[in-house]
Amino acid sequence: MALPTARRLLVRRLRDLLRVTLADAAHDVRPERRLGGEAELMSEFAAPRDAVREALSLLADEGLVSRRRGLGTFCTDESFDINVQLPAHGTPMATQFGGRDRLTIRLLEWSWLPAPSAVAQRLDGVGDGDDCLCIDYVLLRNDTPACVITNYLRRQEAASLTPADFVDDFYAMLSGTGSTIASEDIVLQPRLADPEVADLLGIAAGDPVMWMDQVIRDDRGQAIDFAIVHMHGELRVGIPGVPRMTLRGFGSVPGLPR
Repeated sequence: MALPTARRLLVRRLRDLLRVTLADAAHDVRPERRLGGEAELMSEFAAPRDAVREALSLLADEGLVSRRRGLGTFCTDESFDINVQLPAHGTPMATQFGGRDRLTIRLLEWSWLPAPSAVAQRLDGVGDGDDCLCIDYVLLRNDTPACVITNYLRRQEAASLTPADFVDDFYAMLSGTGSTIASEDIVLQPRLADPEVADLLGIAAGDPVMWMDQVIRDDRGQAIDFAIVHMHGELRVGIPGVPRMTLRGFGSVPGLPR
């Protein structure tokens, strides 16, 4: 493997730092979000003009910025943030999207089905073929699809629920059953959207999405819900406050060898 030159390393680091700057600018509600001029960026990042220009060109090729002669460089990135930590009890799910967005759902299916093995293995007290509630829906942010979500909920928690109970917040609906949600296990992986997911998210088949599978646990440590989520490629996933683990602690993490 040929090692990159010092200049290539500089351009990559600069491009990545500018991506962070653009992510910070995503919270700016002004219609046009402008980056600093070349001279300003050269000073801020202690980089030569040609490296700044190349890094900006790379971002422009990705559609993250637009360069206008005589006016500067403007952010065109439509990314938005989500905090995938469980919301505090009684706190609306919209807070996970920064609190400024309106969240609604488009229910695709609400049905009881025999738990497939992959689901039964992730839920406590559920065997292969036991009944579970499948809730398939699209989560919309300001009327724009953000996620395609399928939840598999245990009968104990789902028995009293009807579609009328699911308005716009899955966690609130689950709390309404008397369940106290205490923790979750999350796996994240980049994927490419298949035609069905692409159609539901309003993107092209083959566009990047973030795949997440999630196990929700109650205050007794029981796994009560398993979800598979396809997230829109413009969604940035935040998991703040993850504690440092000791080597001994790794043995208690689901999916990691003891």
